[in-house]
Amino acid sequence: TEAHSFISEVGQTYYVFIAGNNPTSSAAGTFTISFRCQAPPAGGLSSLSGSQCGASLPFCSDQSYFFPNMVDAGLGQTGPNYGCVNAGLTHNPVWYYMNVSQSGTLIINLDQNDAGSGSSDVDYVLWGPFPNESVACTQIGGGIAPIQTGFKASGQETVGIGSQGGSYLENTNCIGVTTPPNAIAGETYVIMITNYSNRPGFITFNQTGGSGLTDCSI
Repeated sequence: TEAHSFISEVGQTYYVFIAGNNPTSSAAGTFTISFRCQAPPAGGLSSLSGSQCGASLPFCSDQSYFFPNMVDAGLGQTGPNYGCVNAGLTHNPVWYYMNVSQSGTLIINLDQNDAGSGSSDVDYVLWGPFPNESVACTQIGGGIAPIQTGFKASGQETVGIGSQGGSYLENTNCIGVTTPPNAIAGETYVIMITNYSNRPGFITFNQTGGSGLTDCSI
């Protein structure tokens, strides 16, 4: 399975080339191709909400999130401990919170592609668990340490709760790659996602594995 995203322009024509990956076989086969379109917000790609912890957006494990990234939106709010993601490198943040509805592991994928469908550096910081979103943002703003961060020169990151996640660039003395305990129903986690390169594009954010679930009624 392959997935690609790009920003389309009115009046342009786009072509897709499909090729098999078995050079020794000439057998015919079938494939399925699908697409979806999402209009940018009225204020442009940088006008999305969720730019601070107190305005965090809910994450539902039953959905795959595909949204325009933030550009020219500055750095993350002052106060939090961003782990391996130095505070001066928290470019164009967007915040999500997750209320756990079913205990277990959570494996979440992050992908970012720029306007030309090329991979674009995405990073993240994960905090938790907390009893609710309000307490989470108070403690995060007060500098509580994250439980995991992803900071490497890559357009893909794996978030893990009850499973290994995170990454390092060079400094391995920070909180990066970890395996936090399983998520417990009723707990809240908060994640901040950044667009390091400040290039317009799209972020895909979805749960790809694990036995845990997050509340989709919020």
